[in-house]
Amino acid sequence: MDNYIEIIDFYKNYGKTEAVKGITFNVNKGDFFCLVGKNGAGKTTTLRALLNFIYPTKGTLRINKIDCTKQSEKIKKFTGYLSGENYSYNYMKVREIFNFVKNIEGIDSKRYKEEIEKMVDYFEIDINKKFSSLSHGNKRKVLIVSSLLKNPELLIYDEPTSGLDIVMRKKLINYLNRLNKEKKLTILYSTHIVDDVDEISNRIGIIDKGKIVDVIDKQSILSVINSKKISDYILEKYFKLEVI
Repeated sequence: MDNYIEIIDFYKNYGKTEAVKGITFNVNKGDFFCLVGKNGAGKTTTLRALLNFIYPTKGTLRINKIDCTKQSEKIKKFTGYLSGENYSYNYMKVREIFNFVKNIEGIDSKRYKEEIEKMVDYFEIDINKKFSSLSHGNKRKVLIVSSLLKNPELLIYDEPTSGLDIVMRKKLINYLNRLNKEKKLTILYSTHIVDDVDEISNRIGIIDKGKIVDVIDKQSILSVINSKKISDYILEKYFKLEVI
């Protein structure tokens, strides 16, 4: 298998606090990999380190054989990133944000027009509103579309369904599943909502207290747990929670 994303013995300390404690795992080309764990488990820290937003205390991180610390600008050119926070240009209207992304990413005008029309319609976005006036969920949708505009070969998404209503959450999951299956898009997706893994991903990394507890193949597990949901299996096995 192709180790498209490699994380080897990664540590991150904040002062005396160990946020991530020597984790190692890989994501293969074409994977839909879900990193699942409780709040504060180290998910966000790991994703930010992959794009060099923070420096590792120790360890090696590579994407497509490119060093994440030394050559992060190369990685950002082919990666769509969604932060766990809704940061953007509050004074801009949504259409201005999309045009800004188009210009800085050098997106072809014809392709941009075709893609933006489809995505704005699908995600039900009002492009004439100011970003600052939007609800948390609607801001999330704008940032999701912004991350997709350049037709990336990799998505790194941190808590993407946060703030989305039940319909939009399902539409996003359907959209990501289609991209993964039809375009073989590699997706690294972090969440504390364990139910997400029932609908997405082929591989799952369980992270707890800064350590990778296990990496499991979804289909292999489903073949032996009968009718039980994969989310229930994870809660019971790794977090010792009785599911009633």
